Amino acid sequence: MTLDIGDEAVRIGAARHTASSQAKWGSNMVATYDRHGITFLYPRNWTLTTEDSPHSECRCVTVQSPESGFWMLQTFGGPETPERLAAEALQLLKQDYGELEVVPIDEEMGATRLVGYDLQFFYLDFLVRCQVRSFALADSNCVVLCQAEDGEFDQLAQIFSAITTSLLKAVAWP
Repeated sequence: MTLDIGDEAVRIGAARHTASSQAKWGSNMVATYDRHGITFLYPRNWTLTTEDSPHSECRCVTVQSPESGFWMLQTFGGPETPERLAAEALQLLKQDYGELEVVPIDEEMGATRLVGYDLQFFYLDFLVRCQVRSFALADSNCVVLCQAEDGEFDQLAQIFSAITTSLLKAVAWP
């Protein structure tokens, strides 16, 4: 099993959601992803791409901001724990980018425990900020990676959080 979060990630730089979530964002400003039992809301002006692995139970969905930031979800049907998936993501980022500033994270969002890391590293001439969060969701384990150039990350942090919240709320919250 591999997590696809390497160089390409920086360069490209379940089943229901509530009407109240959409109302908060404004229905003209939000789009909905709803496939394979995964549902989440994202800004309508962001670009969505999907990738399904024909040889594993891994699925990848990415939404890219008009700038360099992106939110990426990978789901895994295997026995890997969220802790192991987060650690593997960290190792892959270390391989690709070398020196990273790493802060371990263990938090709750609603009823869901998320484990992972807040990261900073340099890529070309840019300081890049990244969040890796892993968690169990229905019958899958997931990794969410949010990443943007440092200045843009500050502007997108609430949007990244809202996308993740909409994903978790659609599946895990009554």
